[in-house]
This record gives sequence, C-alpha cells and structure tokens, in this order.
Amino acid sequence: MNICQASNTRDHPSLHVIPIDQGFLVIRPITGDWAVLNQLAREIFAPDLHAIESQAGHYRFIPSDARYERLVELCEFPVIDPVSRKEPKPLEMVILKVTNRCNQACRYCYDATGSVNHDQNAAMLMKVVAEALPLSGEKGLSLLFHGGEPLMKFELIKKITRFAQAEATKLGKTVRFLVQTNGSILTDRAVSFLSEYDFGIGVSLDGWSSLHDKYRVMRNGSGTYHLFERNFMRYREFFMSRCGVMTTVSAGNVDLLYEVIRHFQTLGFRTWNCTLYDMNGRGAECHELAVDADRYCESMERVIAGVERGEFDNVAIHPLLSLLDNLLTDQRTHMCMPGAQSCGAAQRLVSVSADGSIDACDIVEDRSLSLGHVKHTTLQESLGTPNAKKITTRHELHLTRCHHCTWLGVCGGTCLGRSSLHSINSTDCRISMRMFEYLLRRLAASDGLLAYYNRFPKPMRRANALSSVVNAALTRRLNIFSRRVNGVHHEYVRLS
Repeated sequence: MNICQASNTRDHPSLHVIPIDQGFLVIRPITGDWAVLNQLAREIFAPDLHAIESQAGHYRFIPSDARYERLVELCEFPVIDPVSRKEPKPLEMVILKVTNRCNQACRYCYDATGSVNHDQNAAMLMKVVAEALPLSGEKGLSLLFHGGEPLMKFELIKKITRFAQAEATKLGKTVRFLVQTNGSILTDRAVSFLSEYDFGIGVSLDGWSSLHDKYRVMRNGSGTYHLFERNFMRYREFFMSRCGVMTTVSAGNVDLLYEVIRHFQTLGFRTWNCTLYDMNGRGAECHELAVDADRYCESMERVIAGVERGEFDNVAIHPLLSLLDNLLTDQRTHMCMPGAQSCGAAQRLVSVSADGSIDACDIVEDRSLSLGHVKHTTLQESLGTPNAKKITTRHELHLTRCHHCTWLGVCGGTCLGRSSLHSINSTDCRISMRMFEYLLRRLAASDGLLAYYNRFPKPMRRANALSSVVNAALTRRLNIFSRRVNGVHHEYVRLS
C-alpha cells in the first residue's frame, strides 16, 4: 500500500524510517520528533526492510508491527499530550498596513491593489492596538508596520508607536515594533525615532544593483537600488545595527542566493531573510518569475555548504535557521512553518489592511476568508469567526494529503496565502520535503550546522524575532551532538 494512502491517526502514529550513510533517521510525522540510530539498529528491521510499505525510500512502521515499541524505546520519543497540542495560542503579531501606496512600482508587487489608494487613520489603528494588547501572552506583542511603503506615513507610525508603548506600560505588557521598508525615503528624523523605539527593520533588497533593478523599479521603469545606496552611505551605522535584508526570490535570482547573501555580508548586514515570489497583485502578470522548487533547493544547498565551511558565521540566514529551529526544538514558533500545529494566521497573527479589513494574514487574498472590518468588529470577535476556525483547523481537517507525510510535524502544510483552504502549494511542499531531509542528513554527518545554529541567540533564529523556551527534548538532542564535538564518538546511538 502506498504510504500516502496509509492510516496515520493521532492516537496511533506511525514512524517513518529513512536509511542514511550514518545509520537510520527515525521520524514521528505527527509531532516532528526524530532521532538518528546507528548501524547497530539495523538488526531491528533491516532484514526485511524492503518488504515494509515505502515511498521514495521512506519506510513506515505502524503500532501493530512487532518492532514498533522497540523503535520507540530506542528513540525515546516523548508521550504525545493531545491536550497541550490543542491549546489556543495567544496573539503574537499584528500587521498594520498603514497605506497601500508606495513610492516605487516593483513589477511583481503582491500588494498592488489597483488605482484606489487607502491610508489608515490614527483612531482606527489605536482601536486595533488597544484591542490587541490584552490578547497577547507572555511573549508580548509585535506590531509590524507595513504597506505599500509604510514610511510614507511616518507621522502616523510615530503616533501609533507612542500610543502602543503607553498602553502596553499601563497593562504591564511588552510590545515590540517592526517595519518593512524599501529603505529609499529614510530621513534624520525617521532614523532617530526608529532607533529610540528600538525598531526591528526589514529592508527589501533583491541583490546588487543590476540584479535588484530588474524588477524593483520606479513607475518610469528606472531602477531603485541607487536610492537605497544613497541612504546606506548616509546612515550606514543605522543599517548595520538594526536592519536586516528581505529578498524576494524569483526566477531571476533563485540560482544566485549564495552570491546575494555574500553581497549583503560584504556591505555589513548581519541578517538575511527571503520570501518566494508570490503570484498575487502585479505578480499575477509575471508567471515567468515563478520559482522552481528544485532550483531553490539547489541554491540553498550551496548556501548551506558555505555555512558548513564557516563562511557565514556572522550572518543570521533566517530561512536556514528557521528550518533548523523546527528540527532542533519542538517549540516551533515560525508563523508559516508550525509543524503539526496550525499556521499563525487567524490565531497568533492578524493583519489589518489599509482599508480597514481584517485578514488572517497579509498575503491571504481569498476575500471569502475575511475576518471582518475594524469598524464593525473587534479583533477578539474576528479571531472567533467561522472563517478563523476554518483557517486554524486547515492542517487538521482540510489537508488530508499532509496527514501521511513524513514531514508534517516540522512543516505545517504550506502557506494558505500561496495555496487555498483545501490545497497545498506544490512548490512549497517540494521545498519542505527536500530541505528537511537534506538538513537531517547533514546534521547526522557533521557538526557544522549545529555549531552555526548555536552561534545565534534564540530571537535571531526566528524570522518573527520572538523568543521561546528551549525544552528538555532539545537539550537531550544537543547533548548527543556535543559529545561528538568533544571527540567521543557514539555514532548517534540514540537520544539519552
């Protein structure tokens, strides 16, 4: 029977086994727990491994198999707690689209909304912030100012930031401020204010001048890199201390990610993140820019090889750190890659557009999944709507194909904004399946990736910059690798 058609209930989860050079990877898909067993484990199941149900070299063991319990014992997988896995998560981030206008006209902008311009007003955003803070938990609340180009509404950002800080202080809450910008219209006043309130700043840059200017252009078609470059020369210390790069990966630069990161490393940037080109907005007209999954993976494998050689020790490469985070801890806090939990949309994350509509996430274009409008509903009410319920249970009820996948526990079923309620994005799916297996093989083969991962404090490992507690399961896993680093070789016998 094909593995993708097999039963994998939450009460009786199967185990998937992948032979590797160093032994065997054993993965519990429902939770993402994994272990590397050495060659001695071969005697447990190797004699008739070829007879076990498999797909693409992944072998499936079900509880009725005589060796199942022995395999669980060797791996020391924790008991599944169905109650904690169902607990609702507090609100962690609100995206505030302060305007849909922009001083640039990127050819693939996913947020292009036609000829109607919208700017938020202070009263509406203050209402949103006042409703959001009580819904946040111990980690606090992040407010991400977005657009369009949000710094076109700098005075509004100032007013909302000061209001949010005052409200958070009154409630005994913490609030963190973020802004995503193209970096072209910074001023002395903006730099001073963003520094004063400790903003985390993402700058949208696709590479060096000729690469960036292919698609990030002005309305007359001229390039925009020189606008960033001008401000970079003027505010170099500001860029170095508080800004990270966000690159849109398209067919135009997907093969050059190693060189792109090298470029920004040379400039002095210490964090790099990326997002895949999205066929929404203007992007719907540029199908030729769609990213091939295997080309992306091959490009990232070149980056990972550089990481293992120590070439990027001073650069937090978020796409890599996020994947490692999902493998090395079960505290999977990535909004879009939550493992077997639901994605952050409509639960941990909510987006308020420039026209006041409340969305589960800023890239969910399906208007039938809207959560309401700030004029007519509160954030708490919007998070309790039937649409919010559909979105937060998508991975459980609607993505049946994912229920039997080896990587469910570390992936999460691909992005809703890039697919639909009932389907997955084939590109994202292929990337997850290939990258997670590649990284586990690399972790088993050498200590380079683990050493890189441990160079960065927990907040820097996550794209949303929200820290969390690393639990005992991670400590056990790190102990295995640290023993190897210290020169005692057990060939990854088991977690202990």
